[in-house]
Amino acid sequence: MHGRGNDDVQKVALEHAPVVAVSVDLTGTCTSAEGAALELLGRTGGDLVGCPFLSLCDVRHPDVSAALRRALTGETLTAPIDEMFGLEFEAWYAPLRSPKGDITGAIVVATDVTARRAAEREVAQREAHFRALVQHSSDMTLVLTADAEVRYASPATERRLGFRTGDALLGASRWLVDSDDPGASWRTFLAVRETPGAMGRMEGRVRLTDGSWCAIEAMVTNLLDEPAIGGIVVNMRDISERKAAEQQLMWRAFHDPLTGLPNRALFLDRLAGALARSGRRGTSVAVFLLDVDRFKVINDSLGHEAGDDVLRAFTRRIVSVLRPDDALARFGDDEFTVVCEGVDVHREPMTIAERLSTALSAPFSVENREVYLSTSIGVAVADGSNGDPESMLRDADEAMYRAKERGRNRFELFDVAMRDRAIERMETEHALHRAVELRQLRVHYQPIVDLTSGAVAGAEALVRWQHPALGLLPPDRFIPLAEEMGLIVEIGEWVLQQACWQVRRWEHALGLPPGFAVNVNLSAAQLSRPRLPKGVQAAIESARIDPGRITLEITESALMEDPETAIATLRDLKALGVSLCVDDFGTGYSSLSYLKRLPIDALKVDRAFVAGIDVDQEDRAIAEAVVALAHTLGLAAIAEGVETDAQLEQVRKLGCDGAQGFQLSGPLSCAEATELLRRRPTW
Repeated sequence: MHGRGNDDVQKVALEHAPVVAVSVDLTGTCTSAEGAALELLGRTGGDLVGCPFLSLCDVRHPDVSAALRRALTGETLTAPIDEMFGLEFEAWYAPLRSPKGDITGAIVVATDVTARRAAEREVAQREAHFRALVQHSSDMTLVLTADAEVRYASPATERRLGFRTGDALLGASRWLVDSDDPGASWRTFLAVRETPGAMGRMEGRVRLTDGSWCAIEAMVTNLLDEPAIGGIVVNMRDISERKAAEQQLMWRAFHDPLTGLPNRALFLDRLAGALARSGRRGTSVAVFLLDVDRFKVINDSLGHEAGDDVLRAFTRRIVSVLRPDDALARFGDDEFTVVCEGVDVHREPMTIAERLSTALSAPFSVENREVYLSTSIGVAVADGSNGDPESMLRDADEAMYRAKERGRNRFELFDVAMRDRAIERMETEHALHRAVELRQLRVHYQPIVDLTSGAVAGAEALVRWQHPALGLLPPDRFIPLAEEMGLIVEIGEWVLQQACWQVRRWEHALGLPPGFAVNVNLSAAQLSRPRLPKGVQAAIESARIDPGRITLEITESALMEDPETAIATLRDLKALGVSLCVDDFGTGYSSLSYLKRLPIDALKVDRAFVAGIDVDQEDRAIAEAVVALAHTLGLAAIAEGVETDAQLEQVRKLGCDGAQGFQLSGPLSCAEATELLRRRPTW
């Protein structure tokens, strides 16, 4: 029964499986053939009987002949038949024996493997294609098993990272490590491993064989079910240069490139941290704002490269006197800040400020010459309960400006009074912005007297601010602020226009005497603007007055800011027909070589010399020299700030051509000045 059962199984297999069983005799001639594969071949068993077995194969491959020969000699084996009637088979060869054991032939059982071979070739082609893609690519590729063992490492991966086939990365320290979250890359791998076809992106670092790190960007793809791959593919790219560039950009965002110090943003962050710690510890924090006095002179005289050298040396000098935990930053061209934690509010801030000031007062060596700098320092102290970074900096800034106001090269500690002044200053700035728009500015006129005839020879236009709350403010209360705010040009143009129209009204109402002119002050900011001559011309033409009725006053210090440009601008102004006068002469340290080139008509003897002219021989000598110089150059000499009879008598004796001051008349409103000119008084 058992044998019968096997025969039945074989019969079913032959009828349904894609096989063909062929019996051959000792000559290799087919004696029988059966099996379902015959239908694939388009044959029947009878078609094959009597045919040589080798003739069934479309290709007479020597391997088929050899396999059949081995079976006929008693060997059982398996060998492929590359092509039989256009199909591929895997053949099993066995000898057939007689009851006595003699070999009478052989049986060949061939299984159709055409589809399987085609699939294998496709897989092989895809694998070859995959290898060709990654073998010569500069990108790095790993194929990992589900347990993170390296099945394949591309040449680029071996060269750059040192990974090789057989490396086990599971839990290894050389696996991708993210600097912020060391487990992030491994979790991404595990998540991708769970789902066929899943993808995940990783970015981190790989430790190299020399112990250094390589920044990597990787895409992980689960191709475990892909026959050609059969693994988890990790495509990696070296992004070390990009990361280095990002770090450099980040560094530049928070540091000063010249000195390498933290900039304002980073300093504020560190100051916030210091205040937070002081709040927990119950200590105080001091902030020092240092500003190099007149640093522009260094750049203008020695050049910006030398100025940079000075700033670097300045930085080293500050660092040399700071404590290890003190933080230094650079805010601007010549501004530095220091924060000191845990200070004794009663003595340490001023001690540190004095130490800084002393260290910075020593000369700096630049281009084989000694350069002396002075520094104004503002100090503010607070703790975590009553301070915030911006407020502390604002307070230190206010204290620093107080140091500058008091003569520079000193340090000041912020107090509440400074805050009140700062608030007042802010309110004043806000109000000043709208003063012109709201017609709150006024022009007063101070007479200039001809000392020969005693008659009024002209007047100086002086601006006043009719403040809605503070009353009539003199120029020294708001002109310096207007210069800082950049409003001085607008105010100066407005004063010129008002003066021109006032001359027009006086000519129409009174008939001004010959030679009468109104003096209008020009600021340094106006003098530096190329369109100044056109603006002056427009104001004169708009009022339809003689240009000779206007005298423009320029301070000596304003001329010396840029002498060559000033000379060119004054020549253009002179060509319009206006007169030109140098104000505050003797205080601006001008060179006589420049003075003789200026197309001017008059010099004003500064009030500082006139004030002591009757009691101080040096003041009298200076005033006398100025008058003599003016007359030698063919210029008029006008004394300003004449406050007493004695001073008036002295300027007459020195030969001044004109004078102005409270002894003669203070500044007058338009109405008062008009009445004075109508009376035509003499002194």
